Amino acid sequence: MKPNITTASVAAQQLRAKLTALKGSARADMYLADVLPVSASTAKVLIGYSPAFGAPTHEQVVSFVAASTARHMQVRDALSGSLLVQLGTLTDHPVSTVKAGVSVLVNASKITAPVDESKNMIAVGGTMFMDKEFGANWEIRTQADGSKVLECTRTENVPQLLETAVASQGLISGSRVSFADPELQACASLQVEVGDFVEFWADGGVRRGDVTAVNGDKVTVQDDRPWNVNPSAVTNILRKNTKAVNEDKKHKLAVFSAIWGKDFAGKFVNLEAQL
Repeated sequence: MKPNITTASVAAQQLRAKLTALKGSARADMYLADVLPVSASTAKVLIGYSPAFGAPTHEQVVSFVAASTARHMQVRDALSGSLLVQLGTLTDHPVSTVKAGVSVLVNASKITAPVDESKNMIAVGGTMFMDKEFGANWEIRTQADGSKVLECTRTENVPQLLETAVASQGLISGSRVSFADPELQACASLQVEVGDFVEFWADGGVRRGDVTAVNGDKVTVQDDRPWNVNPSAVTNILRKNTKAVNEDKKHKLAVFSAIWGKDFAGKFVNLEAQL
């Protein structure tokens, strides 16, 4: 007897709805899989999910990160201290039919309050105040538009926070997706070269610039000024170094010409470049 595909499909949809309902807009099949530090306030997080339920939506990713990290945060919701999910960097990684993940940059939000709130705090310096209720220090700072605000100087170490959250799940490393998986190594940190034009994360936002130096765990990118960033902060290579591309093409032509002849090798390399 052939299986009733319609009935199976309905059953799968009902199961997915029940799993989703367990955590509101977050899904029960989602889990924190891995973390890559970008800076003290930013990290690239890998969220695993079951391919059977499809890739999570933006809303599910945001609510899942909030639900999974809230109890590990030093600065509580009373100070609006939730982590910010940079959805513009969200990338899906369908590793196999049994496991998959999405990677996204996450960073700590800046916590501010009106300057008048300083009257309820203890002054510890000319522009510094201490808030006993939340155990946080605040500083009067000038914003881009010239206005002044109180900004909380107690910040989260985001990579450390996320690593703690991953460990607290008690998942066996081999059962979850990882940035070490061969299919994900390229996204863990893009292989950039001097001369590449890239998108990168710095100072709380996505920027664009030319790579001027690559040295181990540091990439220097020229935007309005030089930025030294972790390789994981480079989110996209918009244009490869033209010289490097040409050198690679010449090398392939030489290798393939020796095997197939110059004419066929030329056609193959040019076709490859268009793909």
